[in-house]
Amino acid sequence: MIDFFDFVLRFTAATAAVIGGIWALSKHIIERGLVPAAELDLDCEIVGRKKGGHPNNDLNRKSDLKIVELTVHIHNKGSAVLIAKEVGLVVKCLRREDTVQMYTDERKFGRLQFPHPLSDEITASKKSREKRPVRLVPHNTFVQPSVNQKYSFVTAMSNDVEFIHVHAEFQYAQKPKKLQNFILRLSRTIGLIQYSLHHIYQPHTIQKVFNVKSEDSKPITPKSPQLQENFSEAI
Repeated sequence: MIDFFDFVLRFTAATAAVIGGIWALSKHIIERGLVPAAELDLDCEIVGRKKGGHPNNDLNRKSDLKIVELTVHIHNKGSAVLIAKEVGLVVKCLRREDTVQMYTDERKFGRLQFPHPLSDEITASKKSREKRPVRLVPHNTFVQPSVNQKYSFVTAMSNDVEFIHVHAEFQYAQKPKKLQNFILRLSRTIGLIQYSLHHIYQPHTIQKVFNVKSEDSKPITPKSPQLQENFSEAI
């Protein structure tokens, strides 16, 4: 009887060790190695203004241009190197003469429309690049742990553009191998994890809207403590 209980205890301990090892391998090695935690952010700065012909000469708008720098930040907050691909952005514009309109379809319901893709600022071609991101890096790029990597895109747009909607994205270049996929499926089957890594094949995205009417496209915050107090009370 003692030998039986000893066998049960040993078998239970061995099973627990195996299950714990599979969980640790799935959670801390495979997942964190494939998809390190990343924070995606966007910045916009109006560098200056320039008089001259508009890139799209077919547009009957003022020739004065504003030079805008957009910066995509990929902050690797994980412990493994992040390999990113397809780093890009899509820019849409809202001009001075545009009226405010919302989407009414189910997929985009309630969202503000930005009817002019950046391509309208560059070419008169009817073949729009609205859904085709501008690639900031033509190849895979890596971000070391704890590094906030910046990718810049400098463009020009007419002065009658008042607001821009910027969509940035990247994809994880790492893909699970057959053995890693097997371990992840096994972990999910026996209930060690409650998720799958299908999202690894989807772009990691962020969207922001910037006011580009003024020289500074960032939010205005009073520097004086008294003004800051009054400003806080006002909002």
